Parts: sequence; C-alpha cells; structure tokens
Amino acid sequence: MALSVLALLLSPALAAVNAGREDYVLSSGANMNGEYVVSSGGGRERVAFNTDYASKGHEFFDVYSPEIATHYAEVWWTDMGNVSLPDDVVERFKGKTMAITGFEMDWVMDDQGQDVSVPINWAYNHHFEAYVTGEYSALVTNDHPDPNDHSHHGGPARLKIVELPGAEDQDAPVSQWFSEGNGGESRKSFHGYPAGFAQLIASPDKWSIIPMQIDTRNRDCGVTPADVGNCTDFVAGVEPRQARSGRPDLKEGSPYAGVLECPCTGRFGGDEAYYPGAGTRVNGSLCEAGGVNCVSFDSDARCSPAWTGGPETGGELVTQRNPTCSSATYVGGLQCCGHKRILLDADQDPGDVLLKYRMKFRFWFQDYSVAADGTPSHENLDRYYFLTEAQAGEYDVPPAFRRVGDPPIVGYEEIPESTSPADLHLTPGTTCTGNCPTVDDCDCEHVITSHWLMATPSYEAEGGPGSMIYAGGHCHAPSCLSIELYSNETGTPELLCRQVSYYGGGNISHDRFDERGYVVLPPCLWGSPDEGLEPPVFLHNATQMFSKTRSNNTWVGHTGQMASWQMRGVPHEVHV
Repeated sequence: MALSVLALLLSPALAAVNAGREDYVLSSGANMNGEYVVSSGGGRERVAFNTDYASKGHEFFDVYSPEIATHYAEVWWTDMGNVSLPDDVVERFKGKTMAITGFEMDWVMDDQGQDVSVPINWAYNHHFEAYVTGEYSALVTNDHPDPNDHSHHGGPARLKIVELPGAEDQDAPVSQWFSEGNGGESRKSFHGYPAGFAQLIASPDKWSIIPMQIDTRNRDCGVTPADVGNCTDFVAGVEPRQARSGRPDLKEGSPYAGVLECPCTGRFGGDEAYYPGAGTRVNGSLCEAGGVNCVSFDSDARCSPAWTGGPETGGELVTQRNPTCSSATYVGGLQCCGHKRILLDADQDPGDVLLKYRMKFRFWFQDYSVAADGTPSHENLDRYYFLTEAQAGEYDVPPAFRRVGDPPIVGYEEIPESTSPADLHLTPGTTCTGNCPTVDDCDCEHVITSHWLMATPSYEAEGGPGSMIYAGGHCHAPSCLSIELYSNETGTPELLCRQVSYYGGGNISHDRFDERGYVVLPPCLWGSPDEGLEPPVFLHNATQMFSKTRSNNTWVGHTGQMASWQMRGVPHEVHV
C-alpha cells in the first residue's frame, strides 16, 4: 500500500497522519506482499529494519484454505478445517523443530493457475485466527467455551488445542497460534521478528484458519479476476438503514461499504428507531426479525469497571456509556455479524452472484538448532494480549455530534442537534477543532484509554511480566488514527509503542494493496540496534500499563471498532 495522503470524509486528522511520509513500492525480493514499514520503541517510526525475508536467508512455503463463496453483504466467519502442509516440509521437520520467523497473508482468486489478489474493498478481512499444529497436537472444537474469555478477537475460543501422546517429551511448543495484525491491516502490516526470535513448533504438519470476511463488492462491478480493474474508484452497494449512523447522505463518494462495520439490521438486532415493529429489538435484546433467537448482555458482564486512578485495571467504556456495553443500545459489531448472516434489511436483496476466493498464507522459517554450549538459534515468542476496549473486545466510535436533520444517536438520544459552533453538543470521548458542525475544517476524534497490570494474566499461560519483542495494535479502517502503549513503572509514563495509521490513496496500478481509505499499521519491534531497533524493555511484575486509541468520528460513527494489543515476547530480560 502506498503511503499517500487521504483526506477521508474531509478529515484533516486522517490526512495529517500521512503527512511527510514517502511512498514505498513493491519489493523485488521474494516477499509475497512487497516491502513493509516497521516502528520501534519510544514512538520511533519507519525504522531501518530489513523486512525482506529472503535477503536474510529465510525460506518459505505457501498454504491455501478451501474456497470461500459469499453473496453481497454476507459474513463468512467459520473454521475452514485442517490443511496439510507441503509434504516436503512435513518430512523435513518430522522429529525436528521449525522456527517460524514470520508470515504473510492474502486472499486470492484463481486465474488460470495464477493468484489474483482480491481487493479489500471487495471482501473486507475483519480478522482471522490461524493455527499450525503438528504430530503431537490437534485442533478440536471447544464444546464448553468460557463466556468470560475475550482472547479470541473479543470472544471465547471456538477451537482449542489438545496435546497428543509424546507432547510432554518435546523441547519446543507443539502448536502455534497466529493472530497479530490480523484485520484489514493484515496484508501490508509486517508479521515478522528480529533475528534470534521465532515461533517454534515441533514436527509441524497442518494449518488451519478461521477468517472473518465481509463481502462488500457491488455486483454491478463484477466479481471475477477480469473485473479487478472495474470500479477501482469504490462504488458502494445497497446498505441497511442503520449503517453509517443512519446518515445515508455520507454513502456517496465514500471509499468503504457501510456493511463492513457489521451494522445491526432489519434482519437481526436493528434498533427500534430504525425498524419499528420488526421485532429485531425486544426488551433490550438483539433478535432475528419477529423476536426470535434473541441474545442479551449488559455492561456489568461485558465492559470492565471504570479506572479509578489506582493500580487496578479499568477502562472508559462504562464512563462514556459506550453503546457496545449493552444489548439495549448495541448498534453494530460482532454480535450482529454471525457466520453467513446477510448485513442487509429484510426488504433488500443481496442477489445470487457469488464471490469466490481462498485465504493464502506464506510462512517464512529457518531451521532451529542448539549450539554445543546449549545456546539456541531462536527463542520462542510467547503471546501477550490486552484490550483497550476492556473487556468487550470491541466498541463504538459514536459520531461526534448530531447534525441538523440526523436521527438521534443510538445510546445518546438525549444529545440534541448541533446547529452552530456556539451550539455544539459532543458525544462522550469526543473533542473537535475547527468550525464544527457545518464547515469543512471541522475535525473530531474519539479517544478511549485502558489501564492494566503486567501481573494481570494475559490470555495465555505465559502472560505477566516479560520483554516485548513484537507489538501489533489492532484497530479498523475507516476511522483508526493511532494506538499507543505506555508503561508507568516509575510514576512517569513511558511511551513504548506508537502505531500511526497509514491510509491507501487508491493508486492500485502502483500497488495492488493501495485501496483508498484502508489502513496499514506498522508494528513495533524491539531487538538489536544493529537491525535498527530499540532494545527490548523488560516489564516487571505489576508494572502499570495503559493504552490510548484515537479514532476519527467527524461526520459519522463507526461500529465494531477494536483497540487490542497483540504482542509477542519472552518472560525474562533480554540484553542486546
């Protein structure tokens, strides 16, 4: 994706995040998706880290999922089953350990034996979870998910790893999970590690993926490989009434489809204000039309208590009265985005033309070895995971204000229309500059923060204190501006990682991943200064941490936004 300036929906903030950054182009190396941009500690951006795996002597293999086939506005969110790794890879590492040093991913159509990347404005990758298992592990259905588990993209694990006989005798992990930088940013956000670090796995033999894809391709533009050149200036299809905060005038000229934000609809969960009598919102529950198959939740169960200024954990969703916390005010997101659900109203026809493609992964790896003195070639990277949107796993970025003629903002119905700069009424968490609400220089952003302790368990056994090597903040286009991670071990906050969003400018002839309005989030890496990186910072037990996420909400709100930290590290100090 070229790092070109995009004034998305007349937003100076989204243009400013790209200011002064040079474009970059596809690499001539073997990277599947070209070059990448990397950040490092202390807020450093565009560090001189070599992201070309092949130039460092790494090898790769490719795997493909079974076919995905969707109608317009349909969600695909399911386990795709086990896919065998290439035979030569399985044979080479039978009884040995593979060091996975990174991966790349794409979703592709077949054109006479050639892969053709599906543009993200055809099929939006909301997120994915992928696994590599081996001779001593298996991936099975989780029959009893923990409702309090938010580790798998805001919800409990649908699958779980079980260890098989012989697992206890292995010196390396027997399975690995890949879920970093795993949304719309995934194709041009780097997923690799500094020298000497990897995800280790003994005797690998299978790969599996659970993708969440949303079909956003206007069928008037075509869905075959020959149609990739059609409608490169995005043309939105039909959208439900509750999309875009009920502001359909913002659809024209928008670079994204309103359905990609998982709006509740007249088929499921739509608010009574938009769908009176449809039975999609009954006694505060989200329901299928007619008041059946309802689900309900409240803030006590879904959103963490407010942070009170002490060493305990806490967030801001409750104090901001974020609509995501209760089914009674829920506007859109994962709860309205189930597998094969059509994100349209009951009177809107998605048609019968299917978009067909496969998920593709390229894994980069090296041989793992141990020297005569016992020094390993690579250290295994454990996973650390924390949610700024504690603990809902998602949240709403409400529109900054209600324009004259707009419907009431769900969850903030008491906020009146804003008629002039002197009569401006903002939603909680919002600040604005310029002459809002009517002039083009109006610019607004929404902020949430969250606090936690490193002593608070992460969602894997290896949580707690450690040295971070990789940190990938995850937030969605079209609103994400930045996500920042701080430690406060000494009483003075220290910026560990700042990820600033880059937005595509639409020059897909220059770079096929430069779709206008879609985000790239360069992750933070720590390692040797010889690789252009800041040295790892060890986060001791009970270190106070906090995260801050900024999103644009000038003219419209955004549902199902996320602000998670998907990190990899080691549970000890690292000296470089």
